[in-house]
Amino acid sequence: MNPLKQILRPRTFLCAFLWAVLLFGCGSSVDDREQIRAAYGEPDEMLQGGGGPYWFEVWYYDEEGFGYEFRRSAPKCGGGTDFYLSGTFRYDPVTRRTGEIKIPEEASVGASKRSLVGP
Repeated sequence: MNPLKQILRPRTFLCAFLWAVLLFGCGSSVDDREQIRAAYGEPDEMLQGGGGPYWFEVWYYDEEGFGYEFRRSAPKCGGGTDFYLSGTFRYDPVTRRTGEIKIPEEASVGASKRSLVGP
């Protein structure tokens, strides 16, 4: 067999393999925020915090009384990241705006009788 063919054949295979890994392994990024934005529009308020693997973003929709929390994945091989929906919650828009959190009377009565350690 020709020595040049012996050298080119493994290199061609290796180049094709690396191209396929990059093409399929570094696919497009997923962003769940776009689906929420398309369904409900821009949020009334956005809160971002954390950094690196602890990054988060919370969206508040006051009219619906719903909030959405998003997290970010680790960077991909192409440099992109995925933004995924990590949780939803309901809230009272009035108490969120005023900063007053009111605990119902029936909830606070039983709390003082319980031990923090156990029943």
